[in-house]
Amino acid sequence: MLAKGVLVQQARPDAAVVPILVCRKAHVTTFYMAKQMGFMVIDMGRQFIGAVEEEKMLEVRNELWFTDLALGDGPSLRVRDRLRSAVRSNCAGAAAIWRDTALDVELSQAILAAAKARDQGALYREVQHLRQAAADRGWLGGW
Repeated sequence: MLAKGVLVQQARPDAAVVPILVCRKAHVTTFYMAKQMGFMVIDMGRQFIGAVEEEKMLEVRNELWFTDLALGDGPSLRVRDRLRSAVRSNCAGAAAIWRDTALDVELSQAILAAAKARDQGALYREVQHLRQAAADRGWLGGW
């Protein structure tokens, strides 16, 4: 997702671009990274699994400890509300930060390389490179 955001921003450097990651769960450090780099994260809090028998859903939820599984197709009210409020109110600032991130040669190359990583070792090296580039800019770590 970030690699696509980099490519879009580089193709249109004057455009206001804000990548938004909507996910089932996000680690708290993902939110730190997002704020520093200029993208947004929406943690759904629930994972909708469509129209299945409740008994089957409960079996999966209880066996695998997926406590956020829910019957239905959504839409997630949490996502809707975040798109209406937090995203709208923070969009301009996030877009300016994202533009700087995506147009920064070192940061954008690390993001693009991480997206192309073919194994965990390669991904780890690229994320470490991204962390170091962030530290070199004086950003707080933790991610």
